[in-house]
Amino acid sequence: MRHRDMLAAPYDVALEFRLHTPRKHGAWPTGADLDKLVRAVLDGLVQGGAISDDRHVTALTASKAFAPEAECGVRVSVRRAA
Repeated sequence: MRHRDMLAAPYDVALEFRLHTPRKHGAWPTGADLDKLVRAVLDGLVQGGAISDDRHVTALTASKAFAPEAECGVRVSVRRAA
């Protein structure tokens, strides 16, 4: 995490998940439900001190895409909502 101090609520959060490319062409990975991935990251943002509570998220965008193993992970952007 590259945050210094916790932002004041409310929050706009954007999440971009990069998942391993499946071995079979056209196959979707199991266990990659977007709603579960989002919930895990929001909980981590609270536990890590980046946001005070996930109930203060007023705008949320999330996407997932396949990527080479070296590029897998999640990109997180948290901004104070207007």
